[in-house]
Amino acid sequence: MTLNCANTDTYSIVLWKAVIKSAQDRDLSLSQVYGLMSQDPRFQFLDKLLNLSQLLENGEENKINFISSLSHNSFINEFSIENLQSYEKSEFLGDSVLQLMMTEILCEKFPDLNEGQLSKLRSSLVNEDSLAKLSDTLGLIELLLAGKGASAHDLGSNKSIKADLFESFLGFYYSATSFEDTVKIFKLILDHYKEITSSEFIDLKSLQLFDPKSHLQELVLKNTKKLPVYKTEVLNEGTKEQIFIVEVYEEDCFLAKAKSFSKKEAMKLAAKNALTNKESKYHLES
Repeated sequence: MTLNCANTDTYSIVLWKAVIKSAQDRDLSLSQVYGLMSQDPRFQFLDKLLNLSQLLENGEENKINFISSLSHNSFINEFSIENLQSYEKSEFLGDSVLQLMMTEILCEKFPDLNEGQLSKLRSSLVNEDSLAKLSDTLGLIELLLAGKGASAHDLGSNKSIKADLFESFLGFYYSATSFEDTVKIFKLILDHYKEITSSEFIDLKSLQLFDPKSHLQELVLKNTKKLPVYKTEVLNEGTKEQIFIVEVYEEDCFLAKAKSFSKKEAMKLAAKNALTNKESKYHLES
């Protein structure tokens, strides 16, 4: 099943507004919230992909944990719904489950990697940026429940919240089923990621890009016996809008450039671009 998230509406805006509109004097029931969520197109997509309805109909506790796994603190603070918590506890559980799942998968998939390489590869796959991408393919942010106080903020583009929701969702699924079942749905999610992005989520390229400066340095040293050269230009120097533009070279050969509000970040991005841009001689093949 394919759902191109880029071509869908952001249903979360409709969802949280519908939930808040249904509240009378801050009084909102669990059944009201679940009823509105179950009508949402994103929920229906997840239901078809992961068979959520069957799991959620197996008891009130599963419904509470599911809604909790998608509830922002602002929603919990604004509405009094018995036993409902924010996603933070479920996220804590999901983080531990994810670490173990990823460890098992990596050991099985890359038996020739040593402990240090496996650790770096795992870190590159469970960081905020990577998990936000997985969360995006499921559209979890579109089911986020937030209160009026948070609705003015751009929660929908917050990578940290997206990553937290992914871990929280895994924590919910684990608490409702088992480790083995959670591994199965995680692999389904990875298959869906590949279907959406046409690329593997778990591959050695992630390891090479985990520390792009070091990897690029290894490649350039091997080729020229010299270090790559980073040249920096500063725009709006001395102001709050100061921007660093960094170009990276192999001797006199231009490889790539990048810009950021941080010089360190700009250098890292320039090295990453040298490894990912097809025009670069050090472009990593997929």
